Amino acid sequence: MRRADSVKSVDHKRVGAERMHPSALTAVHTLKADAGSEWGLGAHDDDYFYRAKHTPAVLAAAMRKKHHSSKFLELFNLLVMARVMADRWSGKHIAVKVDNYALPRAIRRMTSPNPVESAMLREIALIQIKHGWSWTVTWIPREANDAADALSKNDLHRFRKSGPAHAVELRVQPAHLCVPDAEGAALKRVRFSAPRSIPAGCGRRAETERTRPTRMIFGQAPAQLDVSQLEQVRQQQLDQLWTSISDASSQSGVAHYLKFADRCGWDEQKILPSWDVMTNNVMLWMLDAVQTYTFRDATGLVTKKAVTAKTLSTYMSHVNAWYSEVAGQPLGVTTQKKPKKLLAELTKALPQSNCQKNGFTADDMRGMLDSVQADGGQQCAMWTALFQLAWFGVLRPGECVPAGAYDASKHPNRSNIRFHRQGQRVYPSADSAVLPTHMEFVVK
Repeated sequence: MRRADSVKSVDHKRVGAERMHPSALTAVHTLKADAGSEWGLGAHDDDYFYRAKHTPAVLAAAMRKKHHSSKFLELFNLLVMARVMADRWSGKHIAVKVDNYALPRAIRRMTSPNPVESAMLREIALIQIKHGWSWTVTWIPREANDAADALSKNDLHRFRKSGPAHAVELRVQPAHLCVPDAEGAALKRVRFSAPRSIPAGCGRRAETERTRPTRMIFGQAPAQLDVSQLEQVRQQQLDQLWTSISDASSQSGVAHYLKFADRCGWDEQKILPSWDVMTNNVMLWMLDAVQTYTFRDATGLVTKKAVTAKTLSTYMSHVNAWYSEVAGQPLGVTTQKKPKKLLAELTKALPQSNCQKNGFTADDMRGMLDSVQADGGQQCAMWTALFQLAWFGVLRPGECVPAGAYDASKHPNRSNIRFHRQGQRVYPSADSAVLPTHMEFVVK
């Protein structure tokens, strides 16, 4: 998901110019928030605060091996904050202070490799779109966030001492503490006006949700088993499993090294030599791997293709494990000083992938606007506004028209654009004589 929290202001007096100067946003509220595994979560501004104990579903979703993810719990707190405060924030820009260093970057990127975290970010964006507010999340030291830390530990006395003494507590409803499902749940949970209990299975994968099929590694195991044969059946399964597990020699990096050895005409002793000779073999193979050339074999002319330095690094780990297993040597033949230094030099010398796109110029935009003026019909003004908005705002005019299904979290909609005249919001139309002086729009 792309960012949905930055708002730019456009001056209509310069709408035809080639540059626009975004005006700075002023935060009308400042909140501080914190969450931890000790008790729960909380946040406050000068007038209000809330606190809530983590539910078992939240703690289960935050578990990473042996510990709870602090980033997950802090991000969930922001989702709870958006749910609780959405109505109060309508049309405003909010400054949020947190003491988790990774959280501001996650909010700026609005994406996460964790599917549940992505679902939380998606729901936050949808709540912002519905209620028309934005926020800026920044990091502060733990020492500057003592009052919020007290709320996350349910220490109301310490909160009153270090925070706003007369702040009013907002009640967190059970629905506010519901963990969104990894897929599709955010579209269902935008309204939170009526309290309701946590839906059954919330935060866990539903039985009807599509899952990855189980890999058949147990063979034809009987559905009903005589317990007197339990050990024998499990031993047979274990033997079958070990024979089916891929060994190190099947890795793609090992196959690449062995093909190089075949082209060199090496025998088995040369392929698996002593440690020092193997180190030299590895460096010869590394130099060969990143180059493209043609050679002739029994089938005719063959082109050997180069691999990137990043791929070579992965291949080296394969060869390292394979050589240790087959030759009975310790690990590390590819991680010694010389191979590592050679890999670093190859990484610097080889060209990186070029993601530069062909430039979109002001002349291109003028050509588009001329076409709209000629063939736009009744929608001419709207297309002109959309193209110029995309050009000046995000330089992605093609995104004014969704490619595929419309998604409110990714594509522009009417609520993303607000017109103002002399500080007052107006609603211009084709028959209106009111001319806006500026407009605000959400960049996704």
